[in-house]
Amino acid sequence: MAAILERGGLVRLLGIVGLGVCCAWGVPSQAGVSLRLVGSADLAGAEVVTHDPATGHVFVACDAGIAVVELDDTTGSPTVLEAVRMTRVFRAGFPFREVSHVEADPLGRGFLLATMISDRIGEHVGAVAVVDTHGREVLGIVRVGHHPDAVKITPDGSMAIVANEGEPGFWRGEFRDPPGSITLLELPGAVEGEGLLEKLTTIRPVHLSLVEALPEGDEVRIHPDRRSRPELDLEPEYVAVLGDRAYVTLQENNAIAVVDLKERRVERIVGLGSIRQRIDASDRDGINISTVIDCMPMPDQIAAFTIAGRGYLITANEGDTRGDYADAEMGDAIRIRALHERGMLSEQALEGLDVSNRGAGRLQVCAFTGDETGDGLIDRVHAFGTRSVSIWDAATLERVGDTGSAFEEMIAERWPELFNANWEGARVHSPDSRSDNRGPEPEGVVVDRFGERTLAFVSLERPGAIAIVDVSEPASPRVVDIEMSARDGYTAPEGMAIVRGWGPDERDLLVVGFEQSGSVVVYEITMQEPAAGEIR
Repeated sequence: MAAILERGGLVRLLGIVGLGVCCAWGVPSQAGVSLRLVGSADLAGAEVVTHDPATGHVFVACDAGIAVVELDDTTGSPTVLEAVRMTRVFRAGFPFREVSHVEADPLGRGFLLATMISDRIGEHVGAVAVVDTHGREVLGIVRVGHHPDAVKITPDGSMAIVANEGEPGFWRGEFRDPPGSITLLELPGAVEGEGLLEKLTTIRPVHLSLVEALPEGDEVRIHPDRRSRPELDLEPEYVAVLGDRAYVTLQENNAIAVVDLKERRVERIVGLGSIRQRIDASDRDGINISTVIDCMPMPDQIAAFTIAGRGYLITANEGDTRGDYADAEMGDAIRIRALHERGMLSEQALEGLDVSNRGAGRLQVCAFTGDETGDGLIDRVHAFGTRSVSIWDAATLERVGDTGSAFEEMIAERWPELFNANWEGARVHSPDSRSDNRGPEPEGVVVDRFGERTLAFVSLERPGAIAIVDVSEPASPRVVDIEMSARDGYTAPEGMAIVRGWGPDERDLLVVGFEQSGSVVVYEITMQEPAAGEIR
């Protein structure tokens, strides 16, 4: 953290001279790890990617449903092939709106699972499609919970865990808020070939309720309108597996659910609290990473890893909101200045807090979190997301490490013209415009071991970047490089997949889906030290 604090003087200087300053130099990777662009392919709405060991293809959840991407045998450069045929889905009468997630069998048995969201919110549950990756067609579907958002297959291939978000929305002009849940799918064991694919079409789901594991008190964030029916408010988002436990993020609830896979039950739900973070809180002050404030992690994606025999989790703390507090159904976001003007802040909250538009007044925070005395006034404001990734002890779910303000600091130093910028398609504009609203937005995370180091790759949605974080020392995660994909026209990265030992040169690849620009991009993960004076 000392290195980050030392850079603060430069960051504040950039804020004084304004965002028109163009950075003519760069900071090379601090650990000899970087991403080299291999190639890309256009694919509208590319969101989640998975690599199938059986075919070598990458399958992508996108606007077209499930696209098939072929990687060049030598370089790994991507080419989009025909999409998976969804004929059986239509024949089954399932009114799906979109494919939200895909997960290939890690054992390479020739199938993948895809979560499908119904367009009839609150009326029809979602489904998981079983896809033959060789024939590129859906073999059958399994009904699960409402609005399934992610599916994860255990490393031994015996089970799949589905996070059913139960996201609210409108259907036929009526607001619907279905319950969130978790579904377990027991997969066939050592069955191979056609016998396996046949058995996959008869999977019986096991549905798990969350509300029984909800702790008492306010440890888990529940919207005030749902405190009498918390089952409607719990929203599972993403899944990681470590040993006989699955860990499911509940993003809007700022919590993680722990699932005992042997006992087939939700063991506990743990609230993640807040982190005192230093951020750029205003979109009207240039680059100024100086506001210290409580931030709720509210993670999107999660991944698991092991160091020296101990299990850890890493979360991408995006902090998604439910919309404007004044206008949206179940809205929770409001600016600090508006809280002050409405008389919703206590004297304790106002102490030392700059509520001007050039201070923290523009920052979007939660409209109901932080009333510590029960008098209806907020005593400590809480922002959405921490603009960082956090490391958690998997056994205790205690936070052991966090990257702090490193993402904002590094981008401010290297690319001030792209700092917390917005995008429209592949075009990046309005630097600093997202500072009041979750900043760079860490969205996705994947992790793997490379030699003696364990590395995490983190997708930063705004404006578009991939951060490399060395998590070999979980208590001190270190951001070693950032690939600013937005410079190449690739914006809003979402899902990622690591492909090890590709081609005759056994390259390690990172495949990324960029939803906003509509791109599938392949990078080579390189471990060489950069040349002296190299500018990235």
